[in-house]
Amino acid sequence: VLDASLRLRRVGRLVLFLCLAYNAVAVAAGLLGAVTPLVAEPGITYAIIGVDATAVYYYTYDFTMDTITIRKIGLDGGLVTTLATALRMPNGFAADASHIYYFERQSGADPELKKLNKNGGTPTVIASHVTAAPSSFPSALSTLDGDQLYWPGQSGSCGVVNRVSTAGGTPTVLVSELKTFSTLVVDDTDLYWAAWDNTATGAIESLPK
Repeated sequence: VLDASLRLRRVGRLVLFLCLAYNAVAVAAGLLGAVTPLVAEPGITYAIIGVDATAVYYYTYDFTMDTITIRKIGLDGGLVTTLATALRMPNGFAADASHIYYFERQSGADPELKKLNKNGGTPTVIASHVTAAPSSFPSALSTLDGDQLYWPGQSGSCGVVNRVSTAGGTPTVLVSELKTFSTLVVDDTDLYWAAWDNTATGAIESLPK
């Protein structure tokens, strides 16, 4: 689905999509049917955090204040609920049944890993001084596997695979000295990612959990 507007979209009765800015492509997946905007507002760029049985979770970027607001909207549209405001360039988003997880850096300090209840409230810090956080690019996503959160971090010029419990604790570096990479996926036994070094050749790599 080609669309230059900054809108979350629905396809048929089910939702799943990525909504991009800069006159890029909105990708929709789900039951075949009419594509329907759920919400249109300023600041929806690389916006999708996740979706569950009741709502779509997304964020908006305030270009003037350089902050991000996390919101949710029902699968059929309607009222938009604000969950958290004035976040300083969070990234590495992931979501489970009850919480949204993200990294946030304040005033040049090392990033903190936080979780936010899907009903809103005060975010909770679950890991501090995360030296190998995701890149600053907002669409760099983390991956949940049960109560474990994995993310692609950056340490100097190298990529790093990290893990921490969603209950909190000290992150574990699983492997380092990787080529540049962005998003992880996980199955029952392994982690997978695409890696490249700014050449024409990349690789799909894996690591046991």
